[in-house]
Amino acid sequence: MIRTLAPLAALMLAACVTNQPDGPASPYEIQQQVAEDGGVAEPEDAPEKLESTTVFDQSALDRLRNNSGLTLQWIGWEDRGALTVTQPGRIVYLKGRQTGTPQRPGTLTLDGAVVAIDTDTFTFDGTIHIRNTPDPGRDCLREGQMTFAVTQNRKYWRLQDMTACGGLTDYVDIYF
Repeated sequence: MIRTLAPLAALMLAACVTNQPDGPASPYEIQQQVAEDGGVAEPEDAPEKLESTTVFDQSALDRLRNNSGLTLQWIGWEDRGALTVTQPGRIVYLKGRQTGTPQRPGTLTLDGAVVAIDTDTFTFDGTIHIRNTPDPGRDCLREGQMTFAVTQNRKYWRLQDMTACGGLTDYVDIYF
């Protein structure tokens, strides 16, 4: 129950600490300078009203930054897609893609922001788009907030609301 409420608590805490004028930075907020090369522009579809990613566990964020890719079971676990983690300001962004093969066709794309991250869970706000898998012509677009969690000591976060778009169960995994 506590882990389920963590993203909501994170949002409430972020709202409180980010409105303090010139106050000290919250220990839960990410403090990172924009890269010397000018950084990366924030995506145009950034979640509305999100001022910063709330971090309850820095080591979890480090695992996400150093991820080893993402997969969708219909495409396969052998050849992971790339997942890029950027932070041009106070918000952590994820952008990834896995493309299938002739034997296992399809495409998975993920694009959005991390709202909050804890030891075993993080809240993602964005889109997950699954196309042409497991059946040709399937087009599954999911938008909004979604939770990823590590369960049973696995070495990946798994999308928790797995059933959507025609009742199929999609295992979207992000590895660390």
